[in-house]
Order: sequence, then structure tokens, then C-alpha cells
Amino acid sequence: MITTVKGSAGWPITAVLTPGGKPIWIDAYVPKTQLLTIAERFAVIWQQKPQRLLQVAENISKQVATLSLQPESKWSSAIVRDNVEEILTELDQQERGLVGAPKFPSEALLLLMLESYLETPTPALRQQLTLWLGRLSSRGIRDHVHGNFHRYATDAIWQVPHYEKMLYNQALLIKVFAKAGYLLNQPEYFAVAQDTAAFVDNVLKSQSGGYYSAIDADYFSQEGGYYLFEKPQFDKIDTDIIRQFAWYQYKAEALHAPYIAKQEPSQHARDILKTIKNQLPMPHIDKKVLLSWNALLADAFVELYSATGKTNYLVNAQSLVSMIETKLIENGRLKRAYYLGEAGSDALLEDYVCLAQAYHNLYTVTFDDIRQVKARKLLRDIVYNKMNSDVIRNTSDGELISPEALFYHLAKTYSFADSTLSRASRASKKSLQNAYLRAPMTSYSSAGVLLNRWQTGKQHVFAQGNGHIKLVRESANQAKIVISLKAGWHINSHSPNQKSLIATALLIDGQQINTDNYPQPIERKLGFSDKPLSLFEENVEISFKPNGQWLEVKLQACSDNVCLLPEAFKFKL
Repeated sequence: MITTVKGSAGWPITAVLTPGGKPIWIDAYVPKTQLLTIAERFAVIWQQKPQRLLQVAENISKQVATLSLQPESKWSSAIVRDNVEEILTELDQQERGLVGAPKFPSEALLLLMLESYLETPTPALRQQLTLWLGRLSSRGIRDHVHGNFHRYATDAIWQVPHYEKMLYNQALLIKVFAKAGYLLNQPEYFAVAQDTAAFVDNVLKSQSGGYYSAIDADYFSQEGGYYLFEKPQFDKIDTDIIRQFAWYQYKAEALHAPYIAKQEPSQHARDILKTIKNQLPMPHIDKKVLLSWNALLADAFVELYSATGKTNYLVNAQSLVSMIETKLIENGRLKRAYYLGEAGSDALLEDYVCLAQAYHNLYTVTFDDIRQVKARKLLRDIVYNKMNSDVIRNTSDGELISPEALFYHLAKTYSFADSTLSRASRASKKSLQNAYLRAPMTSYSSAGVLLNRWQTGKQHVFAQGNGHIKLVRESANQAKIVISLKAGWHINSHSPNQKSLIATALLIDGQQINTDNYPQPIERKLGFSDKPLSLFEENVEISFKPNGQWLEVKLQACSDNVCLLPEAFKFKL
């Protein structure tokens, strides 16, 4: 609505409504003093000429209702690829991110760029990513004392932040930096992700096991006062500690905060500054536990586990999902928020799809069937409860991930042997394509799912969820692909007996590995074949020397009755 009325969008959104609930005014990020002035003006008009405001409300409602839902161009994947390229060429060439101020992290766009890099790992795209991630991790938008991120930067150089902290930012940036650490082979990105994960555990975790939603920017009437250092505080700090950081000045005031100019300060230096701040009371914490944001965090923990192999993050994800099941599901229905010991208001589409994504990605790394069953149930609940609109009006991600794009991705993933989700997936795809074409330059997640660019980890499921594949790095000179198949499922060996079947193949930078690396296949006759086939089944390990940059695995899975279409997966070595 705000995009239709004003031509631009932002957050938070503020609206003035009639008693009947129709909007007479809407805008984004309105300061308190300005909002009070606006409210007083509307109150006077409402008392004197209410019909004037009712007509404004009617005009806005008609404007939104008559918004054209027909795209200006015809759908094709080539259009999406061209749009993605155009987005990348229009980024801030000096500072990266979107041009101008304020600067939001734009996690959905970063994820799309990482997915694009896996598909086509060009030096230019790598440079764009490393510069952008470098700005995020070194400038003032990151809290270098406590180890996390502020919501956005108020300037064009990522330096002076709006000091609010949101759980969804932390979750999405953990995921971004974990993926980037793996795909770009940059260990320092893992450190940023783990630093942020430690912050949410230490500061935002509630006694219920859920995570609080936000920390206020205001601190005793001073924007960012908790994070800024005054001169008396400086005088207590050793010069050697101060010199490990660069310092930016907050506006025109004698207040400063640290950032990184060249090299990461020592943990001791950070601890000294943290000790000073820990002597102060914390800013106000919004203690609502929101389902969708907690599900995003659970998904981020899964990503961090997959990227680093550290099992404590898997435990965190499993514990958080268990909390959601205990506190935010009542009589089989999801609830949107948990606050003061009670769950309130029915969940929305974003809650269902974010939790379904967490279940699915837990299934991907554990191959635990119950996670798959729960993900499928949530997706079917969305369809049965008609949460997925037949006509998608907006696919722009904003500060989060488009729930419509996420629903399509998951429904497509679970459409096998499920007519309900198969129909929903087909309908969602068409609607998503049309909605994407109406806002192609801000629909990053939709571009990713429509181009099928969401495979970026070390582990994947395949064969309609009946197979699992992961990359295991045993040492600097040895790695292996581990493939697990459920009972009744097989993959063709590296030398199938029939020309029509696709061989299992491992390629490093486009070159096939030596055939001696493959295990001995079995010969088995399946229901659709008159002759025995050369197969791998159950647990398959293929060892190789990781002498290269990229590993591609090609395979074709078969049940006892049918062979599926071939699949391919790409891994960073």
C-alpha cells in the first residue's frame, strides 16, 4: 500500500486510519514529534470536516484496489537474469549496497548474490561481495564491542547507524556470513557469524528458550547513548586499547564509537570496552518472542552448523524449534507471538513458511524424517487455510524474505507425491512470476527461487527427499562425498548398463575424477527394467583429492518402480 500511495517504501510504517479502518495517511519512519503534529492536525480536521477525511480514505482505497495486477512484460527466465545483472551494476560502486542513505544490509540481495556466485563464480561478483561484506563487518553498522549488528546505517558509508537492534537482522546476517565464509573461503566471515550468534545467545535469549525481538535505540533520551563513549569514559581506557580501534564521531556531539580501520582488534581490547558498557543498565529490550523471527534464527543456526561443522549450533536450532513447538503451537495451530507467559494472535503466512523452512533445513542436515513430515504439514496447512493468496500483489523483500517466494520454493520442494502441494506450487509459480515482473528490482528472493538458485550449502536432499548428499573435508588433501539413500531407492553407478540412464559423476573444475575412486556397484533388476542395472544404494562414500575450486556431483535416482530426472549439486572445495 505504501508503495502505491507514496511511490516508495520503508520501515517502520505508520498509518492514520478512520474508525472504520481505512487509511487516510501513511508514511515510513516518522519521528515522534512529527507524528504528534500530524495526529493533532488530523484530529482537528476530523472534528470539523470528517467527510473530507472519509473521501481521502475512499480515494486511497480505490487507488490500491485498482492497482493493475498485470505485468508490463511477459515472463521469461532470461528477463530475471538480465534484471539481476542490472541490479548488480547499479550498486554503490564505492561502498556497495544500494546507492544512497539510509543503507540497510539488504540480506535478501546478499543471499541472491551468493547464490549467483555459486552458479557463476566470477572475480567481479566475488569482489562485489567481499567489499560489501567488508563494509558491514568493519564499519559502524556493526557493534564491535558486543558483536552484532544495528538495524541500518543513517549515512551512505555504513558508518553512523540507527542504533536499534532487531532479531531478524541478526538471524539473516548470521546466515549471510556463514554462507559467505563457505562459498568465498573467508574464515573471518565465520568469526562474524559466530560473534553475532554469541550475542543473541547472551543478550536476547529468554528463560522460555525463545529470543526477544528487539533492543531500543533510545537510551535515556539519547539516540545510541548506550553504545557511544564520552570523554570521561575515554580517560579510563589505556591508549593502547584505544589505538586498536578507529573511532567515528556521532553527529556534532562529543560522542564516539569504535569501528575497524585496518585489522581486527584483539579480544582483550573488545573485552575492556565491553566491561565499561556492562557497568551500565541495558537499553530497553522488546521481550516479545515472535515466531517468524525465531524460526529465521533457527534456520541461521542450521546454516552456521552446516558451514562450520560445530554441533552446538545444531543443538541451538533443535532447542529453538522445540521451544516454538511448546510455546507457540496451541491445538495444532501456530501463534504469532509469546509474551509474558502467553501465546497470542493467530500466525500468518510468514510464520508458517519460516518455520517450515527451519524444519526443512533441519531435515537437510539430519535426514530425520520427522522434520520432513512437519514441514510438509505446515505447507499443507497454508493451503487448507488459504493463507497463500491466489493473486500475489507484492514480492519485494523489504528487510526480510518474501514469504510468498519462500512458500513457492518449499511447496515445489515438497510437491512430489503430494497433489495438494503440487497444485499449490504450480499456481504459486504463475502468480509469483507475474508479481515479480511488477517489481523486478526489489524482489530478490523471488528471483532466486524462480531461477532455482537456492542450493548453496555443504548438504542437500535429493530424489524427492529420499536421498541425502554431503561434502566431508577429511584433511587438506582428502575429501569425500557421502550419499545416503532410503530403503527402496538407488542411484545409477558411474558406469550404468543402459545408455539412457545418467551416470553418477564427480567433476572437479569440470574434470571427472578417476573412476578408481568410485566404490564397487551392485547389479540389481528393478521393476521397470528387464535387465539388471548397475547401481549404488544405501550408504555410498566416494573419496577424492580436493585439488581444485569447485566440485559438481551429477546423479540420477531410481526407486524400484521408476527413475527420476537427473540432478546436479555444486560444492565449494
